[in-house]
Amino acid sequence: TLKVTGFPTIEMAGTTDSVTVTANDAYGNVATGYTGTVSFSSSDAQALLPSGFSFIAADAGTHTFSVTLETAGTQSITATDTATSSITGTESGITVRSIPQVTWISPASIVYGTPLGTAQLDALANVPGTFTYTPAAGAILDAGSGQTLSVTFTPQDATYYTTAAATTTITVTKAAPILKVVDAGGPFDGSPFPASVTIVGAVAGVDRTLASSLDNVTPTLTYYDGSGTAGTSLGPTPPSAPGTYTVVAAYPGNVDYSAVLSTPLTFTIGQGAATLALASSGGSAVYGQPVSFIATGGAVAGTPSGTVTFSDGTTRLA
Repeated sequence: TLKVTGFPTIEMAGTTDSVTVTANDAYGNVATGYTGTVSFSSSDAQALLPSGFSFIAADAGTHTFSVTLETAGTQSITATDTATSSITGTESGITVRSIPQVTWISPASIVYGTPLGTAQLDALANVPGTFTYTPAAGAILDAGSGQTLSVTFTPQDATYYTTAAATTTITVTKAAPILKVVDAGGPFDGSPFPASVTIVGAVAGVDRTLASSLDNVTPTLTYYDGSGTAGTSLGPTPPSAPGTYTVVAAYPGNVDYSAVLSTPLTFTIGQGAATLALASSGGSAVYGQPVSFIATGGAVAGTPSGTVTFSDGTTRLA
C-alpha cells in the first residue's frame, strides 16, 4: 500500500505545503525497495499536484512532494501506483480555508450633508456573509476628497472562509447654502431700516431649518444706494432716508460649505407722513373781535417744513 501523510489538516487555499508518500509492505513496514511510479489526484479539481514520479532505490520507499490546494472545503490528496491501481493511499479530512474575494468600486462623489447609504456602502463578496462598514451607514462626512471607507466581511461559512477587509475612497463636495434675505422697507420714521438674512441648509438632514448662522458663521449684509449693486455701496450700515436701496447677503464659506451671495434685493423707504393740527384761541367768538388760529405741524421723526394755508371753506384767509 501507499501511505500519504504530512499535509496540514487545516491550510489556507493557495498555500504550498509538503506531503509524504511512503510505500508499505503487507505487514505495514516501509517497503524500502519500492521502485514503482506514482501519480497524484485530489478532490480539489484546482489543486496543483506533482507530476508522475518514479521511486528509485535511494528513496528507500519514501519521498516528499509539494502540493497546493486551491479550493475551500474538505479535500483529500491521493497517490496511486500507475502499474497497479490497487496500490494507493489517501490523506483525507484536509480543511482548506479561503479568503473571500471582496470587490468595492469607488462610489460617486456626494455633497456634504448626504448620509452614507447603500449607494456608497455597496461592497460585494463571492460568498454569503455580512458587511461591517466604517464609517457606518447614516454617517455624514466632512467635505474633502479621497476620504477612506473601510469594510470588514464576515463569511457565513466560518469553517472554510476567513474574514476579509477592503477599502475604497469617496469625495465629498462642499454644500451651497441658500440665503434668504428679507428687507425692512417702509415709510420714513427717522430710524435705520435693516434687512435680515436667514440660512437654509442645502442638503436634507443638515441645518435644514432657518437659522441666522451656519456652523457658527454668520452672513454679512451690504447695502447699495439705488436699484442694483451698481450704485454707491453703503457698506453694512442700513439706510434711513427715503429712497430706493439694494441689499446683498454674503456667506464666506468654511470647510463644509461654499461661499455664496444672495440674489440682490431692492427695497424702498417711502416718505413719512406729516401731521397737522389746528386750534383756535377760543371755542366761540364775538362779532368784530379777532380770533387766533394756531396750526401745528409735526411728524414721527424730524421737523417737516412747508406752507400752511388757512381757508374758510374755499375762501383763502391767510
